[in-house]
Amino acid sequence: MKQAGSEFLSKAIGIKVKQLREKAGMSGREAADKIGVTRQWFAKIECGVCEPSISSLLKVTKALDCSIFDILDEPLGRKKTNNK
Repeated sequence: MKQAGSEFLSKAIGIKVKQLREKAGMSGREAADKIGVTRQWFAKIECGVCEPSISSLLKVTKALDCSIFDILDEPLGRKKTNNK
């Protein structure tokens, strides 16, 4: 059974992955194919049903052309800032 904090993190990561996928203009199937996983597995990530490993998240970032920090910063409570 997942702990409350872990469940929140999984859902927050899933929301962020979905936002990044949509921003990249990909369907869930296209992203899953690019990562090399099933559409069902990818959907579980986006819905926050499963807790992806770091190596899985790295595959997601490569497919979506983003950084691991793009996925993790806000769910971990760190807001992005522009330090220019």
